[in-house]
Amino acid sequence: MRNGLFGRLIGGMVLIGIGGVFLLNQLGVTDFSIGEMFSTYWPVFLILGGLVNLSNGGWRGGNFVGSAILILIGGYFLGRNLDLIYLSPGEFFRFFFPMMLIIGGLYVLFKPRDPHRRRRH
Repeated sequence: MRNGLFGRLIGGMVLIGIGGVFLLNQLGVTDFSIGEMFSTYWPVFLILGGLVNLSNGGWRGGNFVGSAILILIGGYFLGRNLDLIYLSPGEFFRFFFPMMLIIGGLYVLFKPRDPHRRRRH
């Protein structure tokens, strides 16, 4: 999307969601701990940061690798907090660096061509 519209949309939705949760908690409609919810779902912010970076042109240039790192680390910690992943952080990071090399290699192979680059004849 143009001019960071996706980033603004995500940011606005996050603020509305947080405000709605606080309001429902204050009205007594829900009874859950905001601190417990944040301690479980904080990796979503890493994933959203990676997705926003990708939507703002992260497919071009070096931002792709940074976005992939944010999404993978956020996905790991979110899965761990929700008991979906049973790897320890040491085991995860043992596999993380080879995965980054593979993702970097795939990016080099399939990155879009620069339309302004001149061809030599």
